[in-house]
Amino acid sequence: MPDGVYTVTEPAAPEPIPVGIYPAKFVAWEEKTDGKHGPYVRLEFEITEGEFKSTKRNLICSSKLTKGTTQETTSKLFRTITGLLGREPNPDEKIKLDDLLDSDCQILVEDRPGDKEGWQDITKVMPAKK
Repeated sequence: MPDGVYTVTEPAAPEPIPVGIYPAKFVAWEEKTDGKHGPYVRLEFEITEGEFKSTKRNLICSSKLTKGTTQETTSKLFRTITGLLGREPNPDEKIKLDDLLDSDCQILVEDRPGDKEGWQDITKVMPAKK
């Protein structure tokens, strides 16, 4: 600003889309170290068909790639990579997120409750329909 006056703005939340399963592809990722619960990864998906084609949604998950004994104890990153690969990663397998870019998949978008306002979240990544 030429006069040294700045206005505080907040990032706009993306427009909600109907809850449901959408064909998508994995388009970007970013590692962060300053999360509320430690290091995390932000994965970005883009819807590839239908009315909401080109709409992007993010999935935030911890940087842990662990398989637990139940769905609840298996990390979200492990479950997401399983959906992108179409199979569970093998023990000691090295997974490179760059190698998974442009992978076709399906995403489940759901509404999530919040303290003040709710938001939409990808709650599951599944293999693409054949």
